[in-house]
Amino acid sequence: MTTEQRAVFNAAFRIGSALGRKFEASDMTPELRSAARLYAAAYDGDFPYMLEIQDRVASGVGMFVSDQVCKAVLNCLMADAKRRMADRKPAAPVATAVRNHIFLKDVPDGRYRVTLVNDDSIALHIKLAGSESKLAGSRVISTRSGGDDWMGVAHITSDGEFRLWRSCVGALRSRVTDGVQVLDQAKTQDEWLIAGLAFAQEGSQCFICGRDLDTRESLTAGYGPTCADKHGLPWGAKAVPMSVRLAQASAASAPAAAVPQIDPETGVEESADELLDLVEASRPTPQAPTKVVSLAEAKARGYKRTYEEIFGDD
Repeated sequence: MTTEQRAVFNAAFRIGSALGRKFEASDMTPELRSAARLYAAAYDGDFPYMLEIQDRVASGVGMFVSDQVCKAVLNCLMADAKRRMADRKPAAPVATAVRNHIFLKDVPDGRYRVTLVNDDSIALHIKLAGSESKLAGSRVISTRSGGDDWMGVAHITSDGEFRLWRSCVGALRSRVTDGVQVLDQAKTQDEWLIAGLAFAQEGSQCFICGRDLDTRESLTAGYGPTCADKHGLPWGAKAVPMSVRLAQASAASAPAAAVPQIDPETGVEESADELLDLVEASRPTPQAPTKVVSLAEAKARGYKRTYEEIFGDD
């Protein structure tokens, strides 16, 4: 079967499927008649009726088959296509590396201020549960419940499954989920570090261990030397100031400035506002409606009708 034949047969099958019933003689069009003759000529089955029609087409008699024959041939096409599809074995599923919902495996335990999609933000505290906890091996997620208190709202199992707690209700559920997903998408150290520094800036605390930052170097970096050494973060003279990192992150997320338009004829740059002004200026100024004055009022003003107005051009 050639590519062209397959395309014609597929088109006929789609029409038959859209009808939702068998073809009737009244459904025949030039295109369907042509498809029927082509299918009969290319038929490779053993149905006696189709073999008879195939012989007629091959001998030239089939060029003038009736609509009754065409609709029968197309119904055979439909039945054969459905049978072939039913006989197909389902393809074996392709093994793909599926990421188990949420891992956060590269994000260290710590406190983070995460910016959400709607420019809202949420503070999240991620901490590995102790060996004596019933959640041992899991990472517990807490958020601010008011003031400086942390409230547990979810945990991530050792298998990477994210589970919200029943105590996390209402709008907080979606905010916690969104915040965790943002952190889960951090592919580099810089991405999760920004969220940590945003928290450190709020209270001059190390976002990893929570201790107060009490030296110039620590206050500048946003974390202390012990946590820097533990997680391979630059510190001291090598550390980029926390304020600089946050400013760079803010600039990177700011919307891009509008690109000026270049007039192809003049080569002059025009901003979007200038183009709008030009459009407005090109619009015709609406004319004030002409006030209709009655003949009596015109006469009172001393107006006299002319010869042309009385007798016209004739």
